[in-house]
Amino acid sequence: MRRMIRGILSLLLAFLGAGISFAENPIQLEPAIEAKCLEILRSALRSEEFWPSMHAAEAMTLAGHGEEIRETLESRLEAKKTINTAVDWRESWSAPGTARRWRS
Repeated sequence: MRRMIRGILSLLLAFLGAGISFAENPIQLEPAIEAKCLEILRSALRSEEFWPSMHAAEAMTLAGHGEEIRETLESRLEAKKTINTAVDWRESWSAPGTARRWRS
């Protein structure tokens, strides 16, 4: 499954990357094809798997959707900070010395 996702993302990157301004003769995708590519990339970006989501972010950034990526990754970072804080709190209470103290 991961290999298939990576293959799709590579193709999408190639298609979307072809329109980058530093290309000599950039191709223009039909609006329906571009919309489908962006739909797939957005789906990969929402994925819990790190590398496919980062490759999707890269492709979307190269295709000119950097602001959307920034918003998505900033919200993901905030969620990660919240989760880490909760895990740190839980682990501080379940440390070897504290767990025994509360049971006695």
